[in-house]
Amino acid sequence: MNIMQSRAALSWLVLLTAIWFPVIYLLGAQWSLFAQYQYGWAVPFLCLFLAGQNLPLLPQKVTPRWKKSAAILLMSAGMVYWAMRILQEANPLWRLASYGLAFAAVAMTLLVIYLSQGPKRAAHFIFPVAFFLVAVPWPSPIEQAIIQSFTRCNASLVVAAMGLAGVPALLHGNVIEVSTGLVGIDEACSGIRSFQATLMIALFFGEFYKLPCGPRWGLLAAGPALALAFNLVRTMVLVFVAARAGLPMMARWHDPTGVILLVGCFLCLWAVAMGLARLTKREALSGPATGQMLDLEFSGFQNWSISTLTIWLIVWAAAVEISTEGWFRSHEVHGRAEHVWTAQWPSGNATLYTNIIPQNSLRILQCDENTSARWIGKDNIFWQAFFLRWLPANTFYGRAKEALSKFHNPADCLSAGGMELRTQLAPVPILVRPGLSLTFDRYVFTAGGNDLYVFFAQTEDMTGSVQASTRMTHLARWRAALAGSRNYGQNNFEVALTGPETSAAALSIFSEHLPELIKCTSALP
Repeated sequence: MNIMQSRAALSWLVLLTAIWFPVIYLLGAQWSLFAQYQYGWAVPFLCLFLAGQNLPLLPQKVTPRWKKSAAILLMSAGMVYWAMRILQEANPLWRLASYGLAFAAVAMTLLVIYLSQGPKRAAHFIFPVAFFLVAVPWPSPIEQAIIQSFTRCNASLVVAAMGLAGVPALLHGNVIEVSTGLVGIDEACSGIRSFQATLMIALFFGEFYKLPCGPRWGLLAAGPALALAFNLVRTMVLVFVAARAGLPMMARWHDPTGVILLVGCFLCLWAVAMGLARLTKREALSGPATGQMLDLEFSGFQNWSISTLTIWLIVWAAAVEISTEGWFRSHEVHGRAEHVWTAQWPSGNATLYTNIIPQNSLRILQCDENTSARWIGKDNIFWQAFFLRWLPANTFYGRAKEALSKFHNPADCLSAGGMELRTQLAPVPILVRPGLSLTFDRYVFTAGGNDLYVFFAQTEDMTGSVQASTRMTHLARWRAALAGSRNYGQNNFEVALTGPETSAAALSIFSEHLPELIKCTSALP
């Protein structure tokens, strides 16, 4: 490799880093938080591998015909990237912003290749570049619909299989009751992790073996089918172990069976891919290997080399990051909440039992502070209460964890635990003490034939008594970005009552005792 080739290779490395490093860093927060997307950390390396595999098979370089149009599209993609970067900063888990950011990066990369190498070579690298999109978390409505469908199907099939095996099992929502206790079928056991990972692996093997279109579709169908079959077997084993040896023994089997599932799926899918490659007898792409480094001069733009473009992209990337940080710092609220509050429990009550949140639930919640309790109050009312706190975050990954807290609410969490949501009542503000009023969402669930009245408040530090911005709508997310909102701390306070005859009676009892459950501290420093 001569000096010019080395310089060109270094310029390409810096250029791709300027485009892709922020994208990988930002999506990495979701890859870390959501177990089903942990495979995303491998995808950038697989993209590089596929691109390297295609390098010896480069088609002839052709001067691009639409240079000005491509340059305009490149600048437009850069502006979209800039806007999505700001939206992602305010909404770390917003899938639409994630897709906008990733698509903009893909478009910019392919347009740079088009301008410097021509249309044939741009087309040659479409798959290795666009393959990165499999690492972008799916839109939440689609993902949740698939998770719920897989969970219900998996749980129903397992209960039926346990019946055939002579093991008594009852299904309650996403929970299977066996003789030794309750086995929850959560996201980890729904099959979504292996389903998404095998889709990625199937796409990779299809390109790696250069399979024709038909076999690639067959491989895409085989991957999820294998994942769901392996996951069903795994869940059956765990429920069987729980029924025969108890829940603690099932917990010991949980992770090893998960590893076996992933390894088994990978090996079987690899075997299917190799079998399809042999059956199709497809040779490597024809055409002589050019053995050339990419001569990265702009066709028709003799004054613009790849080095010049790299400098411009570095300036652009720095401008994006500096302006984004400046925007949020200039808009961050420096006011103080009227009160800082936490929960406290009736310590004098002989029936009080604290710290009732399971450790696996705390791992999902990822809160910084928590306290929980249950007790029997006056008139034989059964109380359960949970207080969770997420501290203000100064890093993007911390803000992503805090953003995740906004998705935790009784409607989803209690329904997944086998309770039936009967109705959701209108929110109601309740005065705790002068200057502090908390607004509670209200739910009525049915559990074990009894009504459960749930009160849920979610507040942010800087809003005092005002409900936290849950940022669940597109408009709310845009407003958060325009307001420079990104790092508020948050409290979740949930209380459930069993025993009141009506929702009005439950509200009266709760309102009466709420001041006893709230402890106000000094204002924020």
